[in-house]
Amino acid sequence: MSSSPDSAPADNNNPQLKLLERRVDSLGELNARIARLAMGLGLSLRQEPDIQRVITYQSPHVSVERRSQADRRTGARASSSDRRASRQWEELRGLVVLRYELELKYAQEMGASVTRDIFTEASARLTRDGFAVGMDGMDLKKLFGNA
Repeated sequence: MSSSPDSAPADNNNPQLKLLERRVDSLGELNARIARLAMGLGLSLRQEPDIQRVITYQSPHVSVERRSQADRRTGARASSSDRRASRQWEELRGLVVLRYELELKYAQEMGASVTRDIFTEASARLTRDGFAVGMDGMDLKKLFGNA
């Protein structure tokens, strides 16, 4: 059988399957970023209180760009590592919230079963990429039952 595009399985042209694949890919990338940020911040996201801590995190006001002359003279400046950690916390918080919003959107648009399949496949890919189960804070069994 030839390997021309015309001989590819019909499923490759199915727009619904392409949409699902894009959603799995996007969610996988989102989960990987969440896991990397958590590792960089030295956080575990394996327990619900850990996730709640991220969601409710209040960033200390860290002046990033402009500082007054008084701040420069007194040395009351946030260190570069403090600013970086603050940005990472904010990004992590935003991405975790985004993931919950995607979960709701997918469930409303496609139903719980398809949403479970998307999240399960994205989680499996993350594990295949070398991340430990739960590094991204996803507990599929709690979220969907026996996933």
